[in-house]
Amino acid sequence: MKKQVVLCLLAFLPLALAAQWSCNNLAYTLAPNFTGSNQYYFMQSHFNPAYAGDVSQPSWWASIKQNKENNGNGQQYNFSWQGQFPEYKSNLGVIFNYERFNDTRTEVNPNSNNDIYDFKQWKLGVQHNYEFEVGSGTVRAGFGISLLRYADVYSGNTAGLVGEYKYRPNVDIGFRGRWGNFEFGVSALHSNEPNFRGETTQVIGLNKQAQFRRISYIHTAYEFTLGEAFYLKPSVQVRQLIGQRSYNSCGLSADASLQLNYNDSFFLAYSFRYHYQQYPHSIMLAYRTLGGYQFSASMDLPKGGTGERRRFEVGIGIFLFGDYYEEEEIDEEGF
Repeated sequence: MKKQVVLCLLAFLPLALAAQWSCNNLAYTLAPNFTGSNQYYFMQSHFNPAYAGDVSQPSWWASIKQNKENNGNGQQYNFSWQGQFPEYKSNLGVIFNYERFNDTRTEVNPNSNNDIYDFKQWKLGVQHNYEFEVGSGTVRAGFGISLLRYADVYSGNTAGLVGEYKYRPNVDIGFRGRWGNFEFGVSALHSNEPNFRGETTQVIGLNKQAQFRRISYIHTAYEFTLGEAFYLKPSVQVRQLIGQRSYNSCGLSADASLQLNYNDSFFLAYSFRYHYQQYPHSIMLAYRTLGGYQFSASMDLPKGGTGERRRFEVGIGIFLFGDYYEEEEIDEEGF
């Protein structure tokens, strides 16, 4: 029991570190990024390539997120596939993210005028990780290679910016460790900091570059067994902007959550966000059938008095790893 308590405290350690950072606004066009998902429990490979093929993740996943906010409306589409290759101690994955957001923020200052920015961006890539034993647990080292597409068009320049790149390569790296019911992951997305504006790009107001800054994610979790059918999983996910030449960056944010699981069938989760001023709370509901099909819905809850409206997300996943995969193998052999 003492060991479990220690591991649980370690799972929440990053949250204590997160409480020392101040947050400022950032014009999106200077440092574009993909909006975080409030169903990250089932999308860890999107934040860390070392989670591709993990037993806690779905083999197939697709989700849609709808944003309705004061600054504008947007949609986000996510997809992933993961495969296990135990004979090679390796796992493979494919990820795809697409996001579109119509916003009134500008190059210089958020909300300084009424220009409407039409952001479009997507990411398509492959992932690989290798697993090796460390003590009584396992560690995976992973990397991802992808292609990024980014475009921002605003009402004053509908043709786009001169000299702006349309596609750039992207590299993600990550590690994941698991010892019993405790897991720990760390990653660096956009490690090469893809840059979409050359030296000759004309930018109104500021000669800044549209650059996906390097972002580090830390994820820790521990799962407790409550009786014969209930499981409680506290977790923390920390996001830290670590790229060079950052401009008015929010820097660091954290998400502390509790997930209640009944017999791997019904899931209920609540999370509190640090430095998500407009949406400090999120709830998630999910149902998983005996065949491994899962349906989930989640919502970010706006803070009272902010004037924000809602962020809603639905997802569907197919779980073929772990118990689901083993049962399928047994059924085939028995048949």
